[in-house]
Amino acid sequence: LLTLWLSDIKNILDVCLVVVTFLWYDAMRQCTQVAQSFDLSGKEWYQTAMAFTVLLYTVVLLLFLKSVLLDFAVFVSGMTNVMKNLFTFLVSLMIVLLAFAGMFTLVFRGTNMCNDTQDDDLSTTENNGMDSRFCTFRDSLATVYFMLLGQIGPDEIDGSTVGKVIYAIFMFIVVILLTNVLIAIVTDSYNHIKSSKAQQVFWYNKFAFISEVDAVAEILPKNKYYERFTEWSRKTWSNWVNFKNFDDDLFDDDEKIEYLLYGLILLVSYFLVLLWLIVGLVSLGLLWPPQVRKFIFGYNVEEVTSTRVTKHSTNHLHERRTEEINGLKEEINGQTEKINVLTEKINVLTEERKMDMEEIKKLLRELKKD
Repeated sequence: LLTLWLSDIKNILDVCLVVVTFLWYDAMRQCTQVAQSFDLSGKEWYQTAMAFTVLLYTVVLLLFLKSVLLDFAVFVSGMTNVMKNLFTFLVSLMIVLLAFAGMFTLVFRGTNMCNDTQDDDLSTTENNGMDSRFCTFRDSLATVYFMLLGQIGPDEIDGSTVGKVIYAIFMFIVVILLTNVLIAIVTDSYNHIKSSKAQQVFWYNKFAFISEVDAVAEILPKNKYYERFTEWSRKTWSNWVNFKNFDDDLFDDDEKIEYLLYGLILLVSYFLVLLWLIVGLVSLGLLWPPQVRKFIFGYNVEEVTSTRVTKHSTNHLHERRTEEINGLKEEINGQTEKINVLTEKINVLTEERKMDMEEIKKLLRELKKD
């Protein structure tokens, strides 16, 4: 059970989120107790921790949206599938970048472009200015990476014919070939998820999310006041929708006061509903009526599965046509066999008639002789 729990990355992220939240709460509480302002923007550890915290909350938010919205499920699952399929490509790209970084370092190291400031260590040399981009392996690797992004052109390699040749080879192999391979891998991987596994991934994640929420809800104590509020909000929202959809053409021309009063009440109701939705958003949807939660987090099964039904119908029609064609071929083969049998019978009868005619001719000849 522990192995199964650890195999889901969402569980690990949830634990990290809880731990990080309590750590930041404890840090702010300690600063408050000692009458210090919680402003540690000048400290490097604080900035690093905050950056990773924002990243963690972003990933958790995307995983939550993946569990409740189909488009996010397709996007996150597509990106995950792309990253899995890109592992071999990224390793190959890193090998190529390391190779070209080494070649550029060997070509430019010790030349006038490095200003004679290089040290024996390829990774610890201190260089000056734009002329030292390829004087150390570390700087050369960074320069090659920026060349891949198109931020460094051939003007940075003036003064070395060999360097220009290596640059041309680099542009052909990395920028032209590997970039197109990258586009092909990403497109194929994302389309595979979008076309064949999107609905399966979404409903699997939604079922897992509902199961998790239901398990947590069973642990928490029931609140009768919240249940009453939920029932009241359901009825109130239904009444408002019916009031909003009321046909104003039913008012007669002499009922202008009633019509104006209806419009005024409708305007005020829109304002109150807007406040209701804002309060529900602040409460993370708890104060929304069930209809709103269903509209935002729910899906029409017929809409979601329309693509699957269409694809299934197309495949079924194709199978039926294939079966009909195969049946016609079998019937044609059967009729051909019958025709062949009849042809053989006709040939046999023809031979028998020839033999009878020969016997008749022979008898007539014998009669003539007698």
